[in-house]
Amino acid sequence: MNNRCALVSKVIPFSCVDGPGSRLALFLQGCNLRCKTCHNPWTIGRCNDCAACVPHCPHEALNVQAGRVWWDEAHCQQCDTCLQMCPQQATPMAQRYSVEEMVAQIRKVAPFISGITVSGGEATTQLPFLVALFSRLKADPQLLHLTCLVDSNGLLSETGWQKLLPVFDGAMVDLKA
Repeated sequence: MNNRCALVSKVIPFSCVDGPGSRLALFLQGCNLRCKTCHNPWTIGRCNDCAACVPHCPHEALNVQAGRVWWDEAHCQQCDTCLQMCPQQATPMAQRYSVEEMVAQIRKVAPFISGITVSGGEATTQLPFLVALFSRLKADPQLLHLTCLVDSNGLLSETGWQKLLPVFDGAMVDLKA
């Protein structure tokens, strides 16, 4: 069992815009660029627990405990006020998932999707998780039919791409100019 974890901004179980067919889209938190025209700006940074978002949450879904910002999903109305207030371009709603926890989510929707796409932020900034997740999917006979794609800015080193090559089916590269 692999216990690698990733900081995940969002999981969309059924997406038809993140690669071919119906796919599970997994958005990882953190990016190595700060593009002004980013289409997922809340995935750029990582929460540093500054708590700038907490007093602005109209639904009291955020609080500070032991010096950390905590998100209460039950109270959250997904109004995105916290995203707009964050000086780090992060989300306090990001959660840690292990490979096994992510595989369990994928397994629930596997009969209805043709693959998964890992995006972000920049998916390759969490390369060990990415390699472990794709390896786990490729080793599971019930999930082997799923294609594994990475949506990337392309800044991964050649060595990094070589690590991904045996376990992924392709990349969608968003070239920056």
